[in-house]
Amino acid sequence: MIGVGRRATWSLLAGALSVFAPTPVRAFCRTNACDPTRGDTCTVDSDGCRQGGLSLFWAATPVSFAVQANGSPKNHITAASFETVIENAFHTWSSANCSSGKHPNIVAISEGTVPTDLVEYLPGQSNTNVFLFRDDVWMASIPGSALALTTVSYDWHTGEIYDADVEVNGTGGNITNGKPTDGADLPSIITHEVGHFLGLDHSQKATATMFISYTIGKGNLRTLDPDDVAAICAVYPPLVPAPVHVPTAVEVATAPLTGCSIPAGGRRRNSAALSFALLSAAGLRRAGRARRRAALDRRACAAR
Repeated sequence: MIGVGRRATWSLLAGALSVFAPTPVRAFCRTNACDPTRGDTCTVDSDGCRQGGLSLFWAATPVSFAVQANGSPKNHITAASFETVIENAFHTWSSANCSSGKHPNIVAISEGTVPTDLVEYLPGQSNTNVFLFRDDVWMASIPGSALALTTVSYDWHTGEIYDADVEVNGTGGNITNGKPTDGADLPSIITHEVGHFLGLDHSQKATATMFISYTIGKGNLRTLDPDDVAAICAVYPPLVPAPVHVPTAVEVATAPLTGCSIPAGGRRRNSAALSFALLSAAGLRRAGRARRRAALDRRACAAR
């Protein structure tokens, strides 16, 4: 029996803290399936990461997403430009340099626009991973300063992600897809949310794209911090090509020659060898017949 869990992560509180605590060497966290509402015993490790359940991940690549067709009229962002921002954000994560030019084994493809603005997962049915704006009403249970919310549905028993939906808080009318200095930078917001989409939780490192806080007017979250790179490479390690077997020697089976062969020098020779040792009188007659056959073979070879 499949147990489906849901994890909603609100993100990017507008306004950064002026003073940050010292950052541990490895600060990234993976989203964890541990859920106290199910009776799980959840703990937090020294990096501030939730423990007690399985880490979440997409089991197959590519993953798909769709864009809600309305875009954001209040923020003057079309669905087409929103889609481009999302594609660029996924590319930022999938092109991270894990080591020696290798990249995470995860990519995403767009399915275009969809009319629905529902955030849901229906087991056994066709589901869509939707990115959308909430221009009119933001969720009462989510802080008003939160710029976005990502909801992930997953299998409790394996950690496999089944569905992920991303909602952007457009109620303030200050989301920009132009200069970051004009407001809350949409590419920064979406790059952060795609991290949640892919199974990452908030990082404790203040310079990481996955840090919880964001300063409006900045575009610094468009690119990944080394902590983000370490995170995505840990969740989706690069593929290791299977070794290619190249034989060091080729064995060729040969059969006795029965006709004519061409030696290295280019001269033809007959392959039949005659032995004339210890011929009896009867053997002489057989040898004579053999010589006649050999002569015929030589003429046949010469004629070729």
